[in-house]
Amino acid sequence: GELSLELFAAKLRLVVEGNAPQVYQSANLFFANTFPTDGIKTLIREVFSRLTGKGSGSPVIRLETSFGGGKTHDEIALWHICKQGRSIPGIDRFTPVDLLPITSTQIAAIDGRDLDPENGIYHPDTGVTTYTLWGEIAYQIDGINGYQLLQASDRSGVSPGTSVLERLMKGKPTVIVLDEIARYLVAAKGKAIQAVSYTHLR
Repeated sequence: GELSLELFAAKLRLVVEGNAPQVYQSANLFFANTFPTDGIKTLIREVFSRLTGKGSGSPVIRLETSFGGGKTHDEIALWHICKQGRSIPGIDRFTPVDLLPITSTQIAAIDGRDLDPENGIYHPDTGVTTYTLWGEIAYQIDGINGYQLLQASDRSGVSPGTSVLERLMKGKPTVIVLDEIARYLVAAKGKAIQAVSYTHLR
């Protein structure tokens, strides 16, 4: 009864940055106000049974719903569980607790609409600006240290190899959430075409 219409659409970026309205930012409030649908329960079970080695969940899960179908809500749920593990009150309504990590799990959660291949995303706390999908993933997973591993790839726009990504993950269970990725790919392609045109003109 207190959720206004302007707050109805959840924004993943605000949750990641810690600036979302409390109904989304607080894991306790979020799950207290979330109905445990079959869809969200299945997603949580698939993701965390794989991460904890207690099941054979798929390494890649594609969420398909119509507009307003709850994809962002599901992604925020994964974010909170990765950050707080079993400590969220009432989480057993959504999944058996023994499937969840005891401590926090590495996670990067990115909305493609927020990425900016041309101007980058500036992180004021550290002064780091990320320009690519993998640069932002690295920064979210391990801050400045993670970004420095992939900085050359981020600046050049050339995707990193498997070995450097393995160094970034450090052998730890990791969740990477990608939302609206097509929006980013269109922007990145536009920048690549522009770079080719400049090269041709020279």
